[in-house]
Parts: sequence; structure tokens; C-alpha cells
Amino acid sequence: MVKISVRNTIIFSMLTLSIIGCVNRKINGDSSNSPTETVEVLGLEVPDTTDYSNIIIAVNKGGFELLFDSPESYFADGYGTPLFNKRYVRVGVFSEGLAMIEEEDGCGFINTKGEVVIPCVYDDAMQFSEGIAPVEKDDKWGFIDMNGKVVIPFQYDHAGYLKEGLSLVEQDGKWGHINAKGEIIVPLVYDKARSFSEGRAVVVRDKKYGYVNTQGELVIPCIYERGWEFSEGLSYVRKNKKWGYINLEGEVVLPFVYDEAWPFKDGLASVEKDGKNGFINTAGEIILPFIYKESYGFSEGLAPIKKDRKWGYINTKGEVVIPFIYDFAREFSEGLAIVEKSAKRRSRFGRILEPRRRDTTYIINKSGKVVIEDCEYFSPKWSKVEPK
Repeated sequence: MVKISVRNTIIFSMLTLSIIGCVNRKINGDSSNSPTETVEVLGLEVPDTTDYSNIIIAVNKGGFELLFDSPESYFADGYGTPLFNKRYVRVGVFSEGLAMIEEEDGCGFINTKGEVVIPCVYDDAMQFSEGIAPVEKDDKWGFIDMNGKVVIPFQYDHAGYLKEGLSLVEQDGKWGHINAKGEIIVPLVYDKARSFSEGRAVVVRDKKYGYVNTQGELVIPCIYERGWEFSEGLSYVRKNKKWGYINLEGEVVLPFVYDEAWPFKDGLASVEKDGKNGFINTAGEIILPFIYKESYGFSEGLAPIKKDRKWGYINTKGEVVIPFIYDFAREFSEGLAIVEKSAKRRSRFGRILEPRRRDTTYIINKSGKVVIEDCEYFSPKWSKVEPK
């Protein structure tokens, strides 16, 4: 049996961002992968012309508490149909044509045909990125290439997959970044760090947040109470218990006046004042008023919004596109989004409530049509693969 590390399992779920558990769709006729099937939408039948044939969903059954009890995890296509006629202990999202699988003997990788291409000999593994993947053996992390050859030795206490050519690693309680050759680019001297985004990575020293560039230089000093990844050239940081936005040079672009803040997407960011959420543009102008109880950012032109205890979706004009009928909703990705009904809820990092148990979970498209139903998930992202 594989030794399971709760810490590594939690880190894996945060980094891979794979969707969990989507099964059983209501479709008239057979269950072929035709892009012109009829789906049931809140009791109404409407045509669905979207093609999801090149989306693969990682289906990890039962959540953390049941994850390792029996091999019930599997892969499904974008319509919810199981693939490969095989069950696993755990599965990961497809990336660069390969996906992590865990069987009783360990973790390995399969291709999009379901064939094992890297044997299950590792204690844990993450997704491939830029041709290599972090894998764990005997409590240490290293990297393998797509042929299974070890290219960076097993020497780190933790390692993340490459982003912008660099991987976040930990050794002896200190964090930094290495490149695909294993060369240390950002020295392992920081108390905490995050992966790169737009040429910058968060680093923490003495409980203060700053940013390094891809050459390992500290370009924004560690002076902030909190800091997050850059998006669309801006990052949100906290100072004196208020949030504002800085640019890649560390210049304050939007003042520290917000109680909460989120990243810019599609030119807009959700911010909170006095318990209400609204949206601003990169100039700080209020585009959508502070009238929403909770919100996530825009993605593919739509944003999930909570109003009067229910979630729905608005467009960038503030027009309701999908009505407020859900108990929870997440951002769109590849034209699909996860919504919940009758869901129990818990606090997510003390900021936004998410479902704890999913009584009825759907995947919908941008018209609000139900594409797949009866799902469980950890995070709202699936992967697109090259057409066969």
C-alpha cells in the first residue's frame, strides 16, 4: 500500500485544480457523444449544440474522507460518460496528454487512451507542465520527464509543477524556485512562497509579503500584510488591514480602501466595502455598484454573484444572464461552470462560503442549460485535451 500524506494530498488538490466527480446526465435517446443532444433543464428540454468531446474530467469519488477506501475514481468525458473502463484509487487532471493515476501500489501516469505510460511506483505525483512532473518517493520530491526518467533528484520536502518555467520548492522549511534543469533561481531563503504569475511570485519573510522576478531578484519589498498572484498586470495586497492594488513595478495603482479584494479578470475586479461587493475597473472606477452579498470574478464574460441568499450570473453590464436560483456557483471554464442546489456550506479561508456536501450539483453552460448533473468536486476546473 502507498503511504498517504494528508499534507501532500491537500497540496495536490490545491495545485492541480481538477474537477471531482461528474456522473449521470439526463439525456433523451442514447448516450453517444453527439454534440447535438437534448438535455433536461429545470424541467424543460432544450437543444445543446456545444461539443465537449475533447474535455476529460477527473472523477475522484467520495471526497477526502472516502478517497482511499476503495478504487472508485475514474475519468469521464465532457458529457459525463466514463472512460477507459477502469477504476483507480485517485486520479488527476490531464495535462500535456498525461494524467496522474493512483493504484494500490502507487502513483503513475496514463495517456488519453487510458494506457499506463509511467508505472505506478511513486508515493504521490502532480501534473505535467513544460515536459516534467513533480513526483514523491520516500518523503522526498523530485521530477521526471514524460518517459519516466528522473531529471531532478529526490531532494525536496515539497515541489510544485512548473509555471512560467519555474517550480516552487521547499527544503528544510525554506522556499524558493528552481528551473527545469534543477538550477536554483530564487534562493531557498523565504518562509513561504507561491508560484509565478506574469513574471512575479509572492515571497514571505518575517510575516511580510513581497515579490520576486524570474531572475530571483526581490523587486517588490516584503512590506505587505498579505499578497496574491498578479492578474492582468495588477495584484491585490493588504496594508493596515485594507486592500489595494499594485502593478508589476510595485507602484500603488489603486489605494488601500477595500475590506476585501479579488483579482482582475476581463478588466474587472470584485471588491468589498461595508459588507457589500461591487466591481471596479483598473482605473478604480465603480462599474457595477456595491449591492451584492458575495461574488467571484469574471471569467469568459460572466461572474457568479450572490444576492438574496441565491447565486446566479451577470455579464459585464450587470445584466442577469442566469437567474439567482442556485445555492452556490463558480466561475466558467471552457464554457462550463459548476452550480449547487440544497448544499450545506462551510467557510473557505474565512472569505467565501462554499458547499460542504453537495446534495444536487450541476454543470451548466452559458445559457444556464444543464449539461451534466449529480457531481462532486473539489475545485471547478477540468482539462481540454487534443482531439483524437
